[in-house]
Amino acid sequence: MRKNLMQNTGDGGGSVPRERKHRLRDGVAALLGMPSDSDLSEDGFMAEVRGCGSVTVRGCRRILTYTPTEISLLTRDGQVRVIGTGLACFSYFHGAIGIEGCIEGILLEHAAAMRRGRGEEAR
Repeated sequence: MRKNLMQNTGDGGGSVPRERKHRLRDGVAALLGMPSDSDLSEDGFMAEVRGCGSVTVRGCRRILTYTPTEISLLTRDGQVRVIGTGLACFSYFHGAIGIEGCIEGILLEHAAAMRRGRGEEAR
């Protein structure tokens, strides 16, 4: 007998419990030899690039700079700078920010390097 994977949990949170979704997603990632979302710390960040016109950054704490040529974001791990033309945020929800435009580059600066640049000791 085949088990129904889409059982309603009754909690209003969808039809599959969250833990089960994470296990399934992590299992698929392992089969494909990819890092899973669980490999990222709760406060870490992840950037997902689609072509040269869209990027989504998860783990954003704050927008530091917002211009049509640069959007700079603060994460726990450091700073993410998206460089290009016609840049605009199309979404910002729960620390995930979507950016569209003609993306020419994405620069990452680790928090330790930022502290060294200010003359502070790495922690």
